[in-house]
Amino acid sequence: MTASIGDLVERFYGQLWNNWNDSAVEDMLSPGFTFRGSLGQQTLGPDGWRSYRDLVRAGSADFHNEIIELVCDGQRAAARLRYTGTHTGALLGLPATHRRFEYAGAAFSPPIPDGSPAPGSLAFLTRCAASSVRSITSEGNQPAHRAVMVR
Repeated sequence: MTASIGDLVERFYGQLWNNWNDSAVEDMLSPGFTFRGSLGQQTLGPDGWRSYRDLVRAGSADFHNEIIELVCDGQRAAARLRYTGTHTGALLGLPATHRRFEYAGAAFSPPIPDGSPAPGSLAFLTRCAASSVRSITSEGNQPAHRAVMVR
């Protein structure tokens, strides 16, 4: 039985990101899997995605993806996301500040060619449009805002 695109998206964020479930990566991501993360890097395949995930995890051990809204049409999906975490390690060239951060983003899957998503066929493109990363670089009581635009 094949999973719906919505199920795949929820597993991708729930298992691969939020639970850091490395054993599920090979089951879900095909060698041709492409991913553009909210920090702007684009990856190819399971190992490329793992490198990006590890970069994020090194900067924020409690990084979390929350699906706010998920819209599917059978072959494609769009998700509105909230990313949260604590800046516990070097990230975006900044040393750890131990401050909490939150920013919004959106993710879009391209159409699946045969119309029937199956494990290993998920290709997901994440875009963070006009998002704000708050309180990473601020000093004192005023939070700093850094706009992140990814095209």
